[in-house]
Amino acid sequence: MDFRTFWSALEPGRKQSFADSIKHSRNYLDQIACGARRPSHALAKKLNDATHGVVPLHTLRSDIWDEPGKKGAPSAQQSA
Repeated sequence: MDFRTFWSALEPGRKQSFADSIKHSRNYLDQIACGARRPSHALAKKLNDATHGVVPLHTLRSDIWDEPGKKGAPSAQQSA
């Protein structure tokens, strides 16, 4: 699932709670969800961790992480 889908499925109150839990503003996460901004390497990892892997790293930053199964794709542990 990409972040846009994950984010749009959350109710407004849950969006604020989620944003607070990763110490970023709801507005910034709205911008990431709509594609106006890209998360940093560190924030992408936080989003992946906070969603328990529901939002894969490669959907957040395909320039850093390749889709699993592609030859030469770095794992999340390799890039930590």
